[in-house]
Amino acid sequence: MSFLLGVLSGILSSSPVGPVSLIVVSHGMRRGFLSAFLTGLGAVLPNLFYALLALTGLSFLNSASIPLSIKAGGALTLFCVGLYDLRQAPEKLSLTHRSVPAVELARGAVLCITNPFCLLFWLAIIGFLRNHDLLGRGPHIGFLFLMGTACGDILFFILIAWVSSAIRHRSDTGLLRRINMAVSLLLIGFALYWSFDIIKSLTMS
Repeated sequence: MSFLLGVLSGILSSSPVGPVSLIVVSHGMRRGFLSAFLTGLGAVLPNLFYALLALTGLSFLNSASIPLSIKAGGALTLFCVGLYDLRQAPEKLSLTHRSVPAVELARGAVLCITNPFCLLFWLAIIGFLRNHDLLGRGPHIGFLFLMGTACGDILFFILIAWVSSAIRHRSDTGLLRRINMAVSLLLIGFALYWSFDIIKSLTMS
């Protein structure tokens, strides 16, 4: 039961439209399955780390106590990634791309660990499961849940990497450039939203 709940939670944690899923789809359509999947795979470990924090039941973890440094780091990371992709020369957006595994994994990990909403999601889902007596306590329960979470994450990223890379082979370079621009602007939009949130938090404190 704990393992299956972990699988479902892993899928739910990865499926909302966010920085990681946007980059995975963009890379799948621009660079192919391997690049997209490796980026998603890089996000799995940080996601598990946040799930583990929520499982420990640390009472000081809540939306108000998330360090501003995480939000600031997330905003800066998204802005830099979005701006970099937006400024790429059109000829670089080709249908042939050789992935560098370490770079793709690192990109996914950084995007995930600097996303404050990941921790908020896990605080909410773990709280819901325990309030409804769906998730017990104990090392073995937590281990099974985390293993299920990892499987759910990986299954989801395999699916969207496969779908986006399949679309890639049926798209012209003009469409790929437009998709690249749209994803880049969305990432910059996330960065600006988090920046305004940081400013709001500082002015209210």
